[in-house]
Amino acid sequence: MNLRSVWRRVRGLIGMAAVWAGAFALVGLGVAPHSVRACPAAWIRALAGEARRRGLPLHVHAAEQPAEVDACRLEHGLSPVQLLEREGALGEPTTLVHAIHVDERDARAIGAARATVCACPTTERNLADGVDEIFHLLRVAAH
Repeated sequence: MNLRSVWRRVRGLIGMAAVWAGAFALVGLGVAPHSVRACPAAWIRALAGEARRRGLPLHVHAAEQPAEVDACRLEHGLSPVQLLEREGALGEPTTLVHAIHVDERDARAIGAARATVCACPTTERNLADGVDEIFHLLRVAAH
Protein backbone atom coordinates (compact mmCIF):
# COMPACT_ATOMS: atom_id res chain seq x y z
CA MET A 1 0.00 0.00 0.00
CA ASN A 2 1.26 3.48 -0.80
CA LEU A 3 0.16 6.93 0.29
CA ARG A 4 -1.70 7.57 -2.98
CA SER A 5 -3.89 4.48 -2.49
CA VAL A 6 -4.52 5.48 1.12
CA TRP A 7 -5.79 8.89 -0.02
CA ARG A 8 -8.00 7.29 -2.66
CA ARG A 9 -9.64 5.25 0.11
CA VAL A 10 -9.92 8.27 2.42
CA ARG A 11 -11.65 10.29 -0.33
CA GLY A 12 -14.12 7.43 -0.76
CA LEU A 13 -14.79 7.36 2.98
CA ILE A 14 -15.29 11.13 3.06
CA GLY A 15 -17.91 10.77 0.36
CA MET A 16 -19.64 7.95 2.25
CA ALA A 17 -19.53 9.92 5.52
CA ALA A 18 -21.20 12.88 3.80
CA VAL A 19 -24.03 10.59 2.66
CA TRP A 20 -24.34 8.94 6.09
CA ALA A 21 -24.30 12.29 7.90
CA GLY A 22 -27.64 13.11 6.29
CA ALA A 23 -29.19 10.00 7.85
CA PHE A 24 -27.15 9.73 11.06
CA ALA A 25 -26.28 12.94 12.87
CA LEU A 26 -23.45 11.29 14.83
CA VAL A 27 -21.47 10.01 11.84
CA GLY A 28 -18.06 11.61 11.50
CA LEU A 29 -14.68 10.85 10.03
CA GLY A 30 -11.15 11.32 11.24
CA VAL A 31 -7.65 10.40 10.10
CA ALA A 32 -5.80 7.78 12.13
CA PRO A 33 -2.24 6.88 11.21
CA HIS A 34 -1.88 4.19 13.85
CA SER A 35 1.44 5.19 15.39
CA VAL A 36 4.96 6.40 14.70
CA ARG A 37 6.09 2.79 14.66
CA ALA A 38 3.48 1.78 12.07
CA CYS A 39 3.66 4.77 9.70
CA PRO A 40 6.68 6.44 8.15
CA ALA A 41 7.21 10.03 9.27
CA ALA A 42 6.50 11.30 5.75
CA TRP A 43 3.10 9.58 5.80
CA ILE A 44 2.27 11.07 9.18
CA ARG A 45 3.20 14.54 7.88
CA ALA A 46 1.05 14.06 4.75
CA LEU A 47 -1.90 12.58 6.66
CA ALA A 48 -1.79 15.32 9.29
CA GLY A 49 -1.63 17.99 6.60
CA GLU A 50 -4.61 16.57 4.76
CA ALA A 51 -6.57 16.19 8.01
CA ARG A 52 -5.86 19.85 8.80
CA ARG A 53 -6.83 20.94 5.28
CA ARG A 54 -10.13 19.07 5.53
CA GLY A 55 -10.85 20.01 9.15
CA LEU A 56 -10.73 16.37 10.29
CA PRO A 57 -9.56 15.12 13.70
CA LEU A 58 -6.28 13.19 13.92
CA HIS A 59 -6.00 10.09 16.12
CA VAL A 60 -2.61 8.45 16.78
CA HIS A 61 -1.13 6.08 19.35
CA ALA A 62 1.98 7.57 20.98
CA ALA A 63 4.35 6.74 23.84
CA GLU A 64 2.47 3.55 24.68
CA GLN A 65 5.50 1.42 25.56
CA PRO A 66 9.11 2.19 26.59
CA ALA A 67 10.39 0.13 23.64
CA GLU A 68 8.39 2.32 21.22
CA VAL A 69 9.86 5.48 22.74
CA ASP A 70 13.40 4.04 22.62
CA ALA A 71 13.02 2.91 18.98
CA CYS A 72 11.67 6.31 17.95
CA ARG A 73 14.53 8.11 19.68
CA LEU A 74 17.03 5.77 18.00
CA GLU A 75 15.55 6.26 14.52
CA HIS A 76 14.58 9.94 14.67
CA GLY A 77 16.43 11.40 17.66
CA LEU A 78 13.04 12.39 19.09
CA SER A 79 10.34 10.95 21.29
CA PRO A 80 7.08 9.92 19.55
CA VAL A 81 5.38 13.12 20.78
CA GLN A 82 8.26 15.27 19.56
CA LEU A 83 8.23 13.48 16.19
CA LEU A 84 4.50 14.15 15.83
CA GLU A 85 5.15 17.79 16.69
CA ARG A 86 7.95 18.05 14.11
CA GLU A 87 5.75 16.48 11.44
CA GLY A 88 2.86 18.88 12.08
CA ALA A 89 0.70 16.17 13.60
CA LEU A 90 0.36 17.62 17.09
CA GLY A 91 -2.45 20.13 17.34
CA GLU A 92 -5.82 20.83 18.89
CA PRO A 93 -7.63 18.28 16.67
CA THR A 94 -5.09 15.58 17.68
CA THR A 95 -5.95 12.80 20.10
CA LEU A 96 -2.93 10.92 21.42
CA VAL A 97 -3.90 7.44 22.52
CA HIS A 98 -2.01 6.28 25.63
CA ALA A 99 0.78 8.91 26.05
CA ILE A 100 2.01 6.95 29.08
CA HIS A 101 5.76 7.28 28.66
CA VAL A 102 6.11 11.02 28.16
CA ASP A 103 8.66 13.36 29.69
CA GLU A 104 8.24 16.98 30.73
CA ARG A 105 9.09 18.27 27.23
CA ASP A 106 6.45 15.97 25.71
CA ALA A 107 3.83 17.08 28.25
CA ARG A 108 4.58 20.75 27.55
CA ALA A 109 4.29 20.12 23.79
CA ILE A 110 0.93 18.36 24.26
CA GLY A 111 -0.35 21.25 26.36
CA ALA A 112 0.95 23.94 24.00
CA ALA A 113 -0.72 22.17 21.07
CA ARG A 114 -3.95 21.78 23.05
CA ALA A 115 -3.98 18.13 21.99
CA THR A 116 -6.09 15.54 23.79
CA VAL A 117 -4.84 12.38 25.51
CA CYS A 118 -7.03 9.30 25.46
CA ALA A 119 -6.11 7.12 28.43
CA CYS A 120 -6.92 3.40 28.21
CA PRO A 121 -6.29 2.18 31.77
CA THR A 122 -7.78 -1.28 31.34
CA THR A 123 -5.78 -2.02 28.20
CA GLU A 124 -2.65 -0.52 29.70
CA ARG A 125 -3.08 -2.59 32.86
CA ASN A 126 -3.76 -5.79 30.93
CA LEU A 127 -0.69 -5.30 28.73
CA ALA A 128 1.46 -4.07 31.63
CA ASP A 129 2.33 -0.93 29.64
CA GLY A 130 2.02 1.35 32.64
CA VAL A 131 -0.60 3.88 33.61
CA ASP A 132 -0.99 7.50 32.56
CA GLU A 133 0.07 9.92 35.25
CA ILE A 134 -2.84 12.14 34.32
CA PHE A 135 -2.51 14.70 37.11
CA HIS A 136 1.19 15.17 36.43
CA LEU A 137 0.50 15.44 32.69
CA LEU A 138 -2.22 18.03 33.30
CA ARG A 139 -0.05 20.07 35.68
CA VAL A 140 2.91 20.19 33.27
CA ALA A 141 0.79 20.67 30.14
CA ALA A 142 -1.01 23.62 31.70
CA HIS A 143 2.18 25.65 32.11
